[in-house]
Amino acid sequence: MKVQCDVCAAEAASVFCCADEAALCDACDRRVHRANKLAGKHWRFSLLHPSPSSSSSSSSAQKPPLCDICQERRGFLFCKEDRAILCWECDVPVHTASEMTRRHSRFLLTGVHLSSAPVDSPVSSEENQEENSSGSPRNADPCSGGAGATTASASDGSSISEYLTKTLPGWHVEDFLVDSASAGIADCSGGLYQVMVSIHNNQLYRHIEQPGWRLSWNWAGKEVIWATTGAEATEQGDCSRIGAAKPPHCCEPRPVIVDLPPGTPYNQQVANCCRGGVLSSLTQNNMTSTAAFQMTVGEFAYAKDHNGSSKGPEKPWDFNIGVPGYTCSNATEVPATRFKVDKQRHVQVLLTWQVTCSYSQYRESASPSCCVSLSAFYNSTIVACPQCSCGCQWSPPAPQCVSGSDRSTALALPHGDDEPAAPIVRCTDHMCPVRVHWHVKVNYREYWRVKVTISNYNLVRNYTDWNLVMQHPNLRSLTQLFSFNYQPLIEYGTYNDTAMFWGVKHYNEMLLQDGNVQTEMILKKNESDFTFSGGWAFPRRVYFDGHECVMPPPDQYPLLPNRASATRRSLISGPCLLLLIVFVLV
Repeated sequence: MKVQCDVCAAEAASVFCCADEAALCDACDRRVHRANKLAGKHWRFSLLHPSPSSSSSSSSAQKPPLCDICQERRGFLFCKEDRAILCWECDVPVHTASEMTRRHSRFLLTGVHLSSAPVDSPVSSEENQEENSSGSPRNADPCSGGAGATTASASDGSSISEYLTKTLPGWHVEDFLVDSASAGIADCSGGLYQVMVSIHNNQLYRHIEQPGWRLSWNWAGKEVIWATTGAEATEQGDCSRIGAAKPPHCCEPRPVIVDLPPGTPYNQQVANCCRGGVLSSLTQNNMTSTAAFQMTVGEFAYAKDHNGSSKGPEKPWDFNIGVPGYTCSNATEVPATRFKVDKQRHVQVLLTWQVTCSYSQYRESASPSCCVSLSAFYNSTIVACPQCSCGCQWSPPAPQCVSGSDRSTALALPHGDDEPAAPIVRCTDHMCPVRVHWHVKVNYREYWRVKVTISNYNLVRNYTDWNLVMQHPNLRSLTQLFSFNYQPLIEYGTYNDTAMFWGVKHYNEMLLQDGNVQTEMILKKNESDFTFSGGWAFPRRVYFDGHECVMPPPDQYPLLPNRASATRRSLISGPCLLLLIVFVLV
């Protein structure tokens, strides 16, 4: 690799001047250092370019270093702040991620050595004789302090040279300055722009499970994605039209971007990335309800205003989050995002586009996925889930079901990781993968106790980070809860009738196949409205993982014993009265 002349910026440099802190070619060196006697006294060292034979020697000290990120390509530059050697392909996404990373001091790894002795001054013979007679000392090196120096320090100090001298003996560094991201790839005629994409799940009780989100859109022109950080495109596409030494990351007219899995190397991540596409609900964990990735886009189309002048890149269209039940709007321009780079300074991006994706349970599935059963201590009858709540057995909308003897076969059925497995449930009357059972357990003087059981009848799926939402007027008086987390969901002042429950981390946060999780809650009675009659003690609505569950009809709720006794007495009193009347007439 050659060093460019700092004066003409056209020829390869052959000497390095310590006084000018510049590399010069032969022609510029003669012109600059023959200008006067003072310039002719500058100490200059020859630049010794590595030969192919020396670079292929067995000595590991002379071999080019590898990139610290990919560990495959030759190191191209050194970042002072990151203390890392990077190749060109890894440097572009890392140092264009934000305003702060763009300010990093980077040094080019040229592989060029400095000569051990300074070169002769390019002055005339008369001047040379006069200079020799003046007795100017040449036994000191004003650049590095000694004639045997093999590295030249950058203009901002010698710490970087000292570090590289120890880790990369015999290698020289030069300043590497990039004014903008478009300076990175010179053969991209359409220019470049950096995009930071953030996905925020603003839903209180609905999360996105595996296989996660798959964001896609249509480009307005012939855009290509040169690099991504924190995510990757599923297909590279046909990049034959791009005349570059290394093809872009994706040339598809409709790219599909997926999140990187957990455990991705840290230097390939951005903030809020690499969770396998899983997004928590806002109530459960607002720290993991956001995903993000960065990409470098080239060959983009320019948008035109009403005057015909360019106003930035054209908006992509037809967005899709890749999760069943969601539909997305077109991109809308909103006020540009501002973010903080230090304690005092804020920077603003050029453009911000916003896409809103809404959810509908009916778009996701034609049939429900959960049901509710009820029971109470004062009645021996158990009100089961309504028949065919999620479809009838062997009907098209219903999931496939197996009996007890066929469960081992169902568990052995293969399914890919990219697509969720089709539900295979136990054969029941309701045919739902999930059942929620509400049992009124105990009645105290001032409190009452409820037991809730969530059963997973799906034989091929575990529900990770599940949540349960229930609506009941007495939830505002919830006193104690066991084994679950709890958060009021909708509050109107001091009134709350909706609560969200989810599992305790590392204990019951996962609802296993053909398993169940349970909790008990103690609620304080409100004298104004508490009663066991009329089905008041049972929930109004129940949601599991954001899906509304099928409730039994109210006329089937467990009845109080005293009401049943009153009915039997009324049926018996009729014949007695009739017999009495007959007896009197006789």
